[in-house]
Amino acid sequence: MWYRVTYTKETIRPHVIHKDLLELHHRYILERYAAAPKEVTEVEDILLDPGGMIALATEPIALTTENCMATIKSEHVCVVADYFFNKEIYELVKSAYDNNEADPKLRARFLSEDCMKIYMEYSVLVMSPEDYLDISSKLDEQYVSGLETYFNLIERLSGVTEFQELTYYFPNIEPAEA
Repeated sequence: MWYRVTYTKETIRPHVIHKDLLELHHRYILERYAAAPKEVTEVEDILLDPGGMIALATEPIALTTENCMATIKSEHVCVVADYFFNKEIYELVKSAYDNNEADPKLRARFLSEDCMKIYMEYSVLVMSPEDYLDISSKLDEQYVSGLETYFNLIERLSGVTEFQELTYYFPNIEPAEA
């Protein structure tokens, strides 16, 4: 179970927080920012939307792990896997936490040994490191399919046909009669 939380301080982005981390995170926000939850809404799954793209005609795919269900549009899989959820980022974030360092270039960080924050464009996800790694693995499994969907979508949006693409790469070839 997850909760979408907005806070009394307008500069704090909405958060989607796993139920087991809700109290821990509320205390953290109160101590650090002197802000309290303004609205708490229960949600069943998390949307892994990187932001910046309009909703198109593709249906979201479900990534089900032991503790959560996330949905993501297939064309977003590569961006989310490359910039937000992968094992390399996890290792960097874990190392920074263990060494008591902060890396502002990373879009994730540990709040405690049992709690990670992932800074998406329009919201912040708060989850356990285990859930983070499970989602990363599921995204890895969908990576090639997501890449194909992304390229097909770009092709459809550009309006370039296969014939136009061939003549671009091979301008001296003329279509032959059958």
